[in-house]
Amino acid sequence: MVSVDCETTARKVYLTFYYLGWSRSFSDSTANSIEARASWGIGRRVNDFLVRLTPSGKDVCMIDLRSASRHARRDLGVNLLLIDKFMDRFTL
Repeated sequence: MVSVDCETTARKVYLTFYYLGWSRSFSDSTANSIEARASWGIGRRVNDFLVRLTPSGKDVCMIDLRSASRHARRDLGVNLLLIDKFMDRFTL
């Protein structure tokens, strides 16, 4: 949860994706969700990374982060690393 409106938060999400070099694959303003293709480390396997923004009162935005591997049932911790990497770069 952040004390900023979801529109401002979405702009910061886009900037974070750009900074990390993750290409945006989908954006839906009505559902408040933003998807990107994220990669990490050796092999550069692509994961799907989703940020869901939900307004919660005046100037408050709830943030839900999800990451899923496209290539394997098990990710060996890569999804957690991608979420950590995003959070390290995300600033308001």
